[in-house]
Amino acid sequence: MGAVLISLLARCSFPDHRFVPDSEFDEEGGTAGAEAAGKGGSGGNSGQDVAGAGTSGEDGAGTAGETTAGTAVAAGTAGTSGIPAAGTSGSVESGGAAGTVDNGGEAGSNAGSSVQAGSGGAVPEVCNNSADDDGDRLQDCLDPDCISDGWSCAPFIPEAWAGPVALWVGDPSQDVPSCSDAGPYSELRLSGLVGGLSDQQWECPGCECSPPEAESVTVEVSYRSDSCNGDCVGDASSCHATLGVGCHAIDIAYADAGHPAPSQITLDAVHVSCQSSTLGTPVPASGPAWAEVAVACAWPSDVGTCGQNAACVPAVADSFGNRVCIYQTGDLSCPSGYDSDRRVLYKGATDARGCSACACAGLDGSTVDWSITDYPNDSDCSGPQTVVLKAPGNCVSPQLVDSGTDHRHLDVSVDLSGGSCEVQNSVPTGAVEPTGEAITFCCADL
Repeated sequence: MGAVLISLLARCSFPDHRFVPDSEFDEEGGTAGAEAAGKGGSGGNSGQDVAGAGTSGEDGAGTAGETTAGTAVAAGTAGTSGIPAAGTSGSVESGGAAGTVDNGGEAGSNAGSSVQAGSGGAVPEVCNNSADDDGDRLQDCLDPDCISDGWSCAPFIPEAWAGPVALWVGDPSQDVPSCSDAGPYSELRLSGLVGGLSDQQWECPGCECSPPEAESVTVEVSYRSDSCNGDCVGDASSCHATLGVGCHAIDIAYADAGHPAPSQITLDAVHVSCQSSTLGTPVPASGPAWAEVAVACAWPSDVGTCGQNAACVPAVADSFGNRVCIYQTGDLSCPSGYDSDRRVLYKGATDARGCSACACAGLDGSTVDWSITDYPNDSDCSGPQTVVLKAPGNCVSPQLVDSGTDHRHLDVSVDLSGGSCEVQNSVPTGAVEPTGEAITFCCADL
């Protein structure tokens, strides 16, 4: 019996099975992902005259064949990539269909792994965080990815200087752009800036002085309480009052209880002047008060690294010039590396230029005679009177009246002949005055 069994076994033959190497499963898909990123199982060579069962796949591919070709169960669907966030796994491509009865194809022969099959899985380089984000051992502007994105190396920003900013400078006739036009430098930092303040002055006309006239004479008088140097009594009309030619009401009451009576009238001063006039019209300075207007727009984030003593900064819009700037309060020299363009600007300016008024001074050769008469009268310059002495500094006692008088009157008369005055011409005055301190901007080309 045993001999017979051995003889029968010797006569049996088994189908030839071929083991497919791992590399054949990879195809275009690359190496399989970690752990669960399994390869599609081989469906076996099921396609014989009778649909054989085939060798079962690694993931259970292929049901034992009956009369059909034994479909490879799921043909070992490619597993999800083992790399976190590495994108969607690739398609199984042409692998996966179980062999038919006729062809007996190999199930899952192209069921590639998902490492390279995923799309959009690369991590981009961040150009201003001093880190290697994409794994190429290069940081910020040392990574060509940042350079291709428009970032550039700029000199390191020294201590006490602010920046980087994009600085637009133009003619006052131009429209100042918005920071939205500055590209990444979108944050408004300083606006209304002006520079190149004009030092031109106005052209001022000549002047002349007419001969003195009696109507130009004024006197200063004071009503005092007890002596020529006593305290004033009354109000502005009786204390150091400046009066011209004519009759003037003096608002002072006396002889009533509680109202001190003036005991003296003092002639404090006499003024004789010439009338000045302008010979023409002032001519304002030509050109604008400032030659430049500007706006500074900031990059609202950090700068990156760019090797030793350098900063990685984003590109500046063409309309703002291919340069990056730093700034500091004061009229300062620019630090090394930021000396391609230096601007001293201000937050504004006021044009205070003009011309002085014409004037006349130094009366010479004039004869002046005047008289000042005090009337203790409510209504006018009539009735009882007191003549005030004609020399400045002298004083006289006014005539007093009974109670009931609320005002006095003072009459000034002048007799004037001859004389002339020295002309004081109009001259340029003022300047274009900046608002606040100077701000120095220093720029480096990119």
